[in-house]
Amino acid sequence: MARRLAELSGRVAESAANAPAEILEAAPFLETSPEEAARWVAELPEGEEQDRAALVVVDRWSRLNPSDAAAWTTGFAEGTLREEAMYLIARRWGMGDDRGSAANWLETLPMATSRDRAIEAFVMSADGYDIELAAEWANRIEDAESRATLVEGTAQRWLSEDNEAARAWISKAQLPTGLAERLLTVE
Repeated sequence: MARRLAELSGRVAESAANAPAEILEAAPFLETSPEEAARWVAELPEGEEQDRAALVVVDRWSRLNPSDAAAWTTGFAEGTLREEAMYLIARRWGMGDDRGSAANWLETLPMATSRDRAIEAFVMSADGYDIELAAEWANRIEDAESRATLVEGTAQRWLSEDNEAARAWISKAQLPTGLAERLLTVE
């Protein structure tokens, strides 16, 4: 999973690096009015260029106002663009001071691959600040394999930081079959 997230981060960075020249020229516009930039992106011809432009806007907008950027991306069709955009927003929001609002946003997302990717990004960011919140969200991923991998990694970090609190959470959480036992037997 870490490799998949690294690949996704790389694609997002590549999208920004390969953004159409018009977007790079409009960078001040993006900083002052991401809503206008979003409207401009909507007018671009559908396709790869529009998707790259959208990711640049999401990246900038999520720095200024992740809530508004998140609202914009919920209108994207399920697919790669939505996954990457939600990943970007959740990653930034998870590192910020308002992780509660990020969690509230995640609650509103329908079960889909894009929701799982957003949760993965949120967990990987939030676990450095609020590992219990990160563990709770890791356990909400729909895809069983991704959930088990992320819960296990988060729980292992937590066990190394605060063994007692992590063990208490592991004992009470409804974890994938055999995971709690495996985690609690590790010394």
